[in-house]
Amino acid sequence: MADGSLNQQLYIYRQQVKVIHQLLVAECPEMMVTERSLSDEDIHPFTLEILKTVYNKLFAQLIKCRTTPCRTATNLTEYWRMDHNASSIAGGGERAYSNYACDIRPSLKWFRFTGKAGKKMLDNCVPEYSCGTDYPMWADADMPKRIAQTITVQAWYSGNGCASKIASGTLQVLRCSESEYDVVYKHLPTSYSSTCNRAFCGMD
Repeated sequence: MADGSLNQQLYIYRQQVKVIHQLLVAECPEMMVTERSLSDEDIHPFTLEILKTVYNKLFAQLIKCRTTPCRTATNLTEYWRMDHNASSIAGGGERAYSNYACDIRPSLKWFRFTGKAGKKMLDNCVPEYSCGTDYPMWADADMPKRIAQTITVQAWYSGNGCASKIASGTLQVLRCSESEYDVVYKHLPTSYSSTCNRAFCGMD
């Protein structure tokens, strides 16, 4: 009976480990997880304790996974982020200056581009009064190549019709999956003000 009970517990925990591992692979490819390989020869009194440890670690990773920036980032979907032609569209929104959009605000933490805003952040200069704001922002650095890689790059905004590019704090960029478009960004400005007229541009 004792062996039967142990084998049943081993079977249950092994199935639970597999299920959680599959969830992590499906939901959080940015988290590098592995499943301990078990063979029939591994079934001994210590194996149950090992399985419990593996299960607890994977469960903790799943909880962490579901609260990572890749899961919680704000989706930027505004169509005006794709205006690269100085159309003077006033994007409005929180802390907007003269109704021109402002992305330099504490409430905007991690974000991604999707829908009408494009697939990723613009990588080149566009003239003032583009992207729903006075001074459009972008980043022209190489983006992360590896899943789960986070890098820090310089953010820029346009000046004098692209005659100059002006630093606007830095960006943390995290790659969430194999897709080059599945990245999230976090702007780290040097300071905040009550209003601003700088916002990020998107591109396809």
